Amino acid sequence: YFFGFAYTYGAQKDYPGARGVEAVWPPEDTSEIPAWIRETIIAKLEAKRVVPKGWINSATINDYAPGGFIVSHIDPPHLFDRPIISISFFEDCNLVFGARFGHPDEGLGEATVPTLVHRCMRGNATVMKGYSANNITHGIRSCDLPGRRASIILRRVLPTAPVLKDGRTIPLEEHLKSR
Repeated sequence: YFFGFAYTYGAQKDYPGARGVEAVWPPEDTSEIPAWIRETIIAKLEAKRVVPKGWINSATINDYAPGGFIVSHIDPPHLFDRPIISISFFEDCNLVFGARFGHPDEGLGEATVPTLVHRCMRGNATVMKGYSANNITHGIRSCDLPGRRASIILRRVLPTAPVLKDGRTIPLEEHLKSR
């Protein structure tokens, strides 16, 4: 579930012109971040100076079944500022860095051993910036997700991020001026 901004990493989203494109959707096509997320989570991160007040403009809620996974990736730096913050709910899981693996149907070959395994504890925030956000892949293997897990990913979409509108992309700043 997307709030503030939705985005596409390519083919997984049914949106005009989205195949193979990393872009955000027009903000008017996405609901605002709910007050309960702002008041109970974002406000605490701001109070602890993890991020400046008003900095977070995107929240994504993910719900994973036991054995689910997130393919190894780096969040697109042309879409999202750093840090990237993930809050875990329901079940602990392992977030692995530097491992190569993907969707079983994509035939990416043999998976590699992670450089680092980070335990994401239920109710805790994982903050990625610098090397962990920009220079090494991260993901969750199916063996690292023993039970149901939900997460809220909090980010800031860059003002220069491409917006996918009518099958083409334009910078977010330009899109906001044209509304």
